[in-house]
Amino acid sequence: MAKQQPNLAPWLTPPPDFESDLVGDAAQQRSVLVIDDSPMVRQQLRRLLVDAGFAVVEAVDGAEGKRLLETRDDFVLVLCDVLMPRLDGVEMLEAIQAEAQGVSVPVIMLTTEGQPALLKRAVRAGARGWVMKPFRAELLLRVAKRLVE
Repeated sequence: MAKQQPNLAPWLTPPPDFESDLVGDAAQQRSVLVIDDSPMVRQQLRRLLVDAGFAVVEAVDGAEGKRLLETRDDFVLVLCDVLMPRLDGVEMLEAIQAEAQGVSVPVIMLTTEGQPALLKRAVRAGARGWVMKPFRAELLLRVAKRLVE
């Protein structure tokens, strides 16, 4: 499969190491599960991650995210909102931990909530990181790259 090139004017060519800056590779895409009840946030994360070479699967709440984590084993990273209807992000991690060995893939919690008690609960339940919304794209990609390498 040919390497995907950026959309550039015909007289421009990408630098030779263009794809070395990407987290993923078109020939071997790695899947990220994005769990957030906001369609706008999911769309923003999808665009960011796809541009970085990831395949993205979306879930609208913790219940759907839990089901996907229990039925698929190809995720290299989970980005999960904290406050969601039905089952929030921390409750989802706690439920998976109670039913099994816990989450085997790195989970980054995304939230507007900076409560220390909530952060401790998330870490105890298996979260590996915490990024505050609104997030900076370059920071989120740097954290993602570190966790999946």
